Amino acid sequence: MSDCGVFLECAGISDPLTKIYVTTKKLEHLSISVFFFVLSQLSKLQYNKGVGSLIAKKPTDLIDGAPFVCGVITLLKQFHSTHTHNFLALVGQYVRAHVGESDAKVTLST
Repeated sequence: MSDCGVFLECAGISDPLTKIYVTTKKLEHLSISVFFFVLSQLSKLQYNKGVGSLIAKKPTDLIDGAPFVCGVITLLKQFHSTHTHNFLALVGQYVRAHVGESDAKVTLST
């Protein structure tokens, strides 16, 4: 039965985003490290309505939004799901802080 999986993977009939490539021991602070890495790269990206995706702000920046997101997802899938939940909690907290900050700026200026 495992041979069938190998043949399907060679033919491209698989889902690489859900595949676990490596198993490891529990790593402390992985979710916050990935969060800071994403945060450091986020300033290089902007949303483009024409493309419908994140693209590099400068053409010299060698970063593309879709492969970056897929890479972060694949990285988080290699570890326990608590790391993904913690990462998403940090992203949610960051977004809430920035939305609250922009609301505060609006109310102060009026």
